[in-house]
Amino acid sequence: MVNASHWVVQGLDYLIPPRRGLVACHSSPDFDDMILALLAETPATCSIAVLADDKPRALRRMRDLQLPPVHVQSKRSLRGLFTYLRSEHSVSTHGLFGARRRGRRKSSSTPWHGEFSKQIGTLIGQPGKYFDIAVVSTPQSKFQRSTEFALAPQHIHVVGTPRQSTLAHGPRADRAARLKGRDRWLLFAPTYRQSKGSALDVDSALSMEYQEESLGRLDQVVRSTGGTLWVRPHPVAEPYSSLPPTARMATDDDLQRLGLTLYDMLGATDLLITDYSSIWIDFLAKDRPVIAFCPDIEDYRDARGLALEPYEAWFPGPVVTSADELCAETARLLEGHDDHRSKRSWVRSVLCPDRPEAARAYWSLLLDDRTARRRRRGGTPPPASGAGRPDPSAV
Repeated sequence: MVNASHWVVQGLDYLIPPRRGLVACHSSPDFDDMILALLAETPATCSIAVLADDKPRALRRMRDLQLPPVHVQSKRSLRGLFTYLRSEHSVSTHGLFGARRRGRRKSSSTPWHGEFSKQIGTLIGQPGKYFDIAVVSTPQSKFQRSTEFALAPQHIHVVGTPRQSTLAHGPRADRAARLKGRDRWLLFAPTYRQSKGSALDVDSALSMEYQEESLGRLDQVVRSTGGTLWVRPHPVAEPYSSLPPTARMATDDDLQRLGLTLYDMLGATDLLITDYSSIWIDFLAKDRPVIAFCPDIEDYRDARGLALEPYEAWFPGPVVTSADELCAETARLLEGHDDHRSKRSWVRSVLCPDRPEAARAYWSLLLDDRTARRRRRGGTPPPASGAGRPDPSAV
């Protein structure tokens, strides 16, 4: 259910007028790759304020990544709330203050934080989300997003995902290349099962103990070829209790100390191992091998559900269900036996076409929407039900 405070914020949003050109940006984690891609293309007519979940940490991240100065406010502070209420546009990777319709002459938008893979939103019983503008990479994703958010299709635009541009020409690509040298990087990046802050709790074969045991064996395979295993825990997952001593952690804090982001690392990764995370959709842009490690695929289907089915047919690489299979497929790929190149190319053409100007297209949509709203001379009152449901005649 939507928190009652969100209705209060929505009411205030209708009373407080916007400041022209002010854009409130929020991501989780703060300054994630999606927001960084948009900040790099900010139009001169816009003034950015970042609403941070952790302001001190966000300021350190801005310093460590050598980002251009930007105004940062705590999302939970009165000043942060007032900044949001005064913003003409809000941009969020997860939705701000309940993801409701905003006040007159204001708009909300989202690049969201992933496409396809596991089910989200209304598909798992959550309420719909309202955005004036949402962007996706393909018509297939547009259909899926409309269902997930219960959002009318005319609000969803097929222009690409801004953070994918980081994989093609990220500003820290040279830094990642220097750090990598002649090494080969393998990145293990699963989604969560048992989380610190979510109701999802998959009673699966992929227990933490099994995952840690599998990583130990995987690390031996990677080291035998002269490579490095990086482990990227999901931000809401329970922490590992033990990892191979030669594996390297790729949390946001770990990468930040290296002056990198996750997508800086992803751009330099030679082989990705994941499961149901949407990270592999973006990684298609690199046209490099990917493995799905899914010992609990049937349990996960029952507990959460998958957006792409049959998953094994869509996934652009081997889908393995045991540590033995994982190590064998990894060894084959590291030896140069890429048996899924043609399938990966086809899946990429369907789910991740090249859209290098996605960040600029996002801003164009935002500014064009502002012009259209001014022509209408104000907004419309919020619907009684809150988040806008699709109009069947518009589908």
